[in-house]
Amino acid sequence: MNQQQQLEKYAELVQQYSQTLDLSSPRMLEKFHIAIENSKKYAELMPEAANVLDIGSGVGLPGIPLAILRPDITVMLCEIRQKRAAFLERVVSTAGIRNAQVFHGDVKQIKSPKFNAVTAQSVGTLAHLYKLCKNALTPTWVIMSNKGEKLEQEIAEIQKMTHILSFKTEKLDENATIVIVYGGQE
Repeated sequence: MNQQQQLEKYAELVQQYSQTLDLSSPRMLEKFHIAIENSKKYAELMPEAANVLDIGSGVGLPGIPLAILRPDITVMLCEIRQKRAAFLERVVSTAGIRNAQVFHGDVKQIKSPKFNAVTAQSVGTLAHLYKLCKNALTPTWVIMSNKGEKLEQEIAEIQKMTHILSFKTEKLDENATIVIVYGGQE
């Protein structure tokens, strides 16, 4: 399968299993194509040859499209809920995504491998996200997360942390912005 076919297969599986496995709301399903487009921005911004940890993968955003669009990176889809982890396994297998694997469990349990990039959506504040995954990070790292109306408050909170080197933002639309946080050892 080429990338477009993989993305189509992924969208088909989301539609097929969404209600049965409680993957997403009907409203999100209606706008799933927008979520795929927004995930493409992660692919554009991700460093080359990154080893990515996608926390709280849920329905697979942004991790699945990221893995499809960037065959040069590896993506671990971390999902604590059994049904969603099983769904992600099915997507990876059915769509032939060779650079992604699924970790069913709590992100705090991951000790190796180490990751130089983290993605997440709807997992909490940037500071909370860092605290969840800090034991799984390489000495230098990047965290990318889609944020909405509390963006400035979250940036102010994470800037107080001594291990934050810099950050930047990329606007997705009027309601969403990807925040990219660059960090290093404390």
